[in-house]
Amino acid sequence: MKCKCWTEINEKLKEKNLIMTGATFTMPGFKLVPIIQTEWIDKLAAPKGKRLRPPSMFASHCPFCGVELETDKSQKEIKK
Repeated sequence: MKCKCWTEINEKLKEKNLIMTGATFTMPGFKLVPIIQTEWIDKLAAPKGKRLRPPSMFASHCPFCGVELETDKSQKEIKK
């Protein structure tokens, strides 16, 4: 991440014996990206075979300061 929010917030949370979850590393660049978990409103209306695994969204900007997150060139090409 270009910003240091993730590290700074985890340092503050450490004082309360907590740590943020909901992040993953992208490949091949191994960049840390926040994940936003989703949940089906009506599980019976979810696509077959996906009821237990709703999709996650990957943040393109820091959810705390709004700075654009670093991405691999391959990911930017896919978005176009």
